[in-house]
Amino acid sequence: MADFYAFNCLLRGLGNCQKWLAMVSPQELLSNHGTYAHGNPYKTRKIVLSEDLLLQDKLTMPDIVSPGLMVEAIYPALKEYRDRAAKTGEPIFSG
Repeated sequence: MADFYAFNCLLRGLGNCQKWLAMVSPQELLSNHGTYAHGNPYKTRKIVLSEDLLLQDKLTMPDIVSPGLMVEAIYPALKEYRDRAAKTGEPIFSG
């Protein structure tokens, strides 16, 4: 989960829009496990999920999908972005 939220922090605001899908809400993760950090535990670590990040709107909130429906949720999301890209002429992914 730390990797998921590290990418979320890193990629926030890039592109026209983003959709993140997760099986557990960030609030539930924080309630059950506390703050998430990414990086080497013996060096500087970056906080990637915390109450402060949520309150400061520093993350793109994921859509919560039940585990059994994750695969089915990905296809409509990809179709939505493919159709939007076709209309605007912009790439779905860019680097």
